[in-house]
Amino acid sequence: MKLYTLTEQKMDKIMKGHHDVTSAMVDITDPAKGEGLPSMYQVNVTLYARPNNIAAIKKNDDVKAALRDSLDAVERQIREKRERLRDH
Repeated sequence: MKLYTLTEQKMDKIMKGHHDVTSAMVDITDPAKGEGLPSMYQVNVTLYARPNNIAAIKKNDDVKAALRDSLDAVERQIREKRERLRDH
């Protein structure tokens, strides 16, 4: 599965039936690129949500694993946030 498709499917799942997320940003970098070191991808996912934004940064030598871990982390955080708001 392509990275874009993986991201789009996870974002659709996170946003389905909710209006608290206004947008999202995904940034994929390889800080070791050009340094002669093995690749260590860093993926930063930010959800712009009301009232507070949510972010996760994960690193892995496999870009797909780093992306999946970051998306899973923001999904967990938004789920917990929604549960806290629902309980009030």
